[in-house]
Amino acid sequence: MNRKLILSAVFFSGLAMSGSLYGQIKKLKTVRAEVIREDRDLEKAKYDIDMVMENSETKDNAAAWGWNGIVYGEIANLDDTSALRIALDPDKTAAYKSALSFLKFYAYSEEQQEQLDAKIYAQTSLPNTIINNFNKGVLALSGPNKFTEVKKYMEAVEKLLPYDVEQFAKTRGITLESTYYTTWTAAYMDTLVNEELVYLEKLAAVPTYMKADIFIRLSMIYNDKKEYERALEYLEKGKVKIPQKASDFLEQQINIELSRNNHAVILAKFTEAIANNPDNANYYFSRGVTYHQLKLNELEVQEAAFKNGDKVAPSKYSFKQCLADYSKAISLDNSNFDALNNEAVAIFDSANFMYKQMTRVASVDYDRYKTSASGLYRLALSKFELLKQSGYLKNEDYINLLKDMKTCAARTGNMEERNKLDELIKSEKAKLDAAGGVK
Repeated sequence: MNRKLILSAVFFSGLAMSGSLYGQIKKLKTVRAEVIREDRDLEKAKYDIDMVMENSETKDNAAAWGWNGIVYGEIANLDDTSALRIALDPDKTAAYKSALSFLKFYAYSEEQQEQLDAKIYAQTSLPNTIINNFNKGVLALSGPNKFTEVKKYMEAVEKLLPYDVEQFAKTRGITLESTYYTTWTAAYMDTLVNEELVYLEKLAAVPTYMKADIFIRLSMIYNDKKEYERALEYLEKGKVKIPQKASDFLEQQINIELSRNNHAVILAKFTEAIANNPDNANYYFSRGVTYHQLKLNELEVQEAAFKNGDKVAPSKYSFKQCLADYSKAISLDNSNFDALNNEAVAIFDSANFMYKQMTRVASVDYDRYKTSASGLYRLALSKFELLKQSGYLKNEDYINLLKDMKTCAARTGNMEERNKLDELIKSEKAKLDAAGGVK
């Protein structure tokens, strides 16, 4: 509810006046009387205060600005649909005019503010002006030029809040944090990243502000800018400040390390995540993907060294590591088809590695590698068959599955199965081409 102006009698403070100045001060007294009486006349009060503000002798004194803020604040408190509000404030700027007037008023000394009782009535009127401007800022989120409009109102609120000595606005949820958050929201909606940063950093600096999304959004912006260390710095700050949201910060740290292919750090982060939440299938799956990629990268480097005649570095990773994590993810969530797919692919990749090594090992080891490769191909084929029957993979992904199955069949000597798969691949390609090659 809007707070009404106090009605108790207050004696005027002394103010030297003469000539036309006396006439303007008299108008200010009339404004006061028109505003505070029970059957107040806001139309007359607005007329008189406008005359005062247009007069060069009175427009620049504290009392004039104070009562201007009070009058326009009272106009802003009128119902939006009332005839009087429409007549006095057709462009709905009264709330903002009130805010600007109060900012001028509070720039004067305490002694000047007390002239013509402006201070005591301003203190009563100010909270409603703060509330009205905050509400207009929130409403501006649904209009055009969101950031410009929201920032205008919220900056006025931010500057006026220190003068709300009874902190009435705070009881309505209006604080520095809420002004920053609303302005940041407008910047986010208008995709103004640099402006976002200003208000996000203000929020992050508030000791009592405890929302994890602010720190995560800061890290996302700096990650996009490739300022990785700064992105990670904000996540660490968030983790210290809001330890109960540590898992959220950890996931974003992992995303950052993924974006810069820092797999060794990612492994440590996923291991940390699993330690904190050992029943999270996604963590095991994601760590499995990391081990898988690290092994493939390692094989690529080893292959290049072999072809160049260089010394091949020993392996640090194995397919067993990713397979163990994929298996755990599946045991926790047997509907995780991504894990089922990657498990089959890891077995297939391992089989391909063994198959390639057959020609590079001593003849006494050839049969051992051949037997191992054949067993892995058969296992991969059975896993691929389950995926094929599930219908999980579509279009190009499905065709690639069939190609891998064909390889498995060929390398285990199952030529009948290989030929069936070859025909199926041709059929699926024809369907995809007929559909316009939709992927």
